[in-house]
Amino acid sequence: IYGPAQGGGWELAQTLVDGNPETEAFGTTISVRGDQMVVGAEGDSLPAIPGAAFVFSATGGDWAPGPMLQA
Repeated sequence: IYGPAQGGGWELAQTLVDGNPETEAFGTTISVRGDQMVVGAEGDSLPAIPGAAFVFSATGGDWAPGPMLQA
């Protein structure tokens, strides 16, 4: 997550991780609305390991992880 830098421009403010070693391509899709973000992650190439969507909520300038939605 990038935010405004003090001298102008942008700087890295926070790095989001999925915490699920079975998913690949975390961040393939992203949707943000207000203080809610859903980040998509494709599953492994095996059909037994589906992808997932990770929900984050902004609180006090930081994005906190919420539920993981999995097919």
